[in-house]
Amino acid sequence: PVFLTMSLLPECHRWSEQALLAVNYIKKGGIEEMQLQASLGLSLMYTRGHSEASQEALNRSVDIAKACGDHLNEVRLLGPLFIYYYRSGEFKVCLEQAKRSSEIAIKLGDSSATALAHTLLGLSLSAMGELKNSRKALDAAVAAGTAPLAGQRIHFGFDQSSMIRVARIATLAMQGHVSQARANIKEAFTAVQGTDHPVALAVVLNSAGALLLIGDLDAAEEHLDNFFARAQSISVEPFLHVGRAFKSELAICRGEIKAGVETLHAELKWLDAAGFRLFSVRLQTVLARGLAASERWAEALSLVDETTRLIEEKGYTCYLPELLRAKGSILLRMPAPRIEDAEKCLMASLKLSRVQGALSWELRTATDLAAHWAEQGRPYEARALLRPVFEQFAHGLNTPDLNAASELLTR
Repeated sequence: PVFLTMSLLPECHRWSEQALLAVNYIKKGGIEEMQLQASLGLSLMYTRGHSEASQEALNRSVDIAKACGDHLNEVRLLGPLFIYYYRSGEFKVCLEQAKRSSEIAIKLGDSSATALAHTLLGLSLSAMGELKNSRKALDAAVAAGTAPLAGQRIHFGFDQSSMIRVARIATLAMQGHVSQARANIKEAFTAVQGTDHPVALAVVLNSAGALLLIGDLDAAEEHLDNFFARAQSISVEPFLHVGRAFKSELAICRGEIKAGVETLHAELKWLDAAGFRLFSVRLQTVLARGLAASERWAEALSLVDETTRLIEEKGYTCYLPELLRAKGSILLRMPAPRIEDAEKCLMASLKLSRVQGALSWELRTATDLAAHWAEQGRPYEARALLRPVFEQFAHGLNTPDLNAASELLTR
């Protein structure tokens, strides 16, 4: 537990493994093994990626708590197990874990268990595109009084405060609350200054991803550089590969297509092999855009279709509007455009983004569709589509997406 708390993860792995070998039949199934299995599973996950050994250890820790009737530790251990599935991209399983934690919390009537259950539910709903309900759950976690955003509350390596920040930032960015997202990102970076906890580093990575979504490329690069400077010293190889993948996304956003595509393809292969698939849908969508920019149309469309199947299987629905937009854009730009199919994709993206309340996705899609209609000689329809979406954003905001929409409306 000391090594885990201090983020000395290789040491945590070594001594947890040795201690488990020393557990005799009298101690087996007791609190010592429960603690050791959790520590082993977490240290393996953070340092080496996802594996059967890590999953088995985390599941074993939960099973011991359940068998002992120790419901408080059971719900606390569901946090690390949830993170295993969350980082694996298994969002439908995450929702099941969140519901289980809620059932236990209701029985216990314990405020800390209730806060944790709301946190897990908020994370699940955010990934699945239920943005409004996600924010309600996360606000309820904070209101429980045991997960103040100014502090840290960590049980078995699960940093609840950091995870609330992660989900809030992503949700705000997708909802189009740009100023609030930026403020939360600033708060998140301030909170993790001086900490070396691996989950706290996830805040840096997710916040950098949100900055890329908003279009604050220089800020994203600065935070990624700071992340690399800190992450090298605490043995979190999977996070380093995620950071490099975001660097590749940054390159593609800046027009450095060839280098960005090559590096991103390599990092996606590594992350998939390591079972770290939290960002697979997002990064594959970016890679599809890069392939299309390289005029590799067939590869781009094939990757979009593969990513669509991944969303259907795993439940990462929040990114589906952006994926549909990307497909529509590719179909329009191909040497032999498939206009009818493209419009269907863009209309489906608009509809889903409105259902989700994902104003950022809606603006991007409305801009693409309005530009297409304008080129077809339908400027009045284009303006009628884009202006109401554009006007939902606060005045004075400066992002690439808003600037592109403004310029199109002016034309």
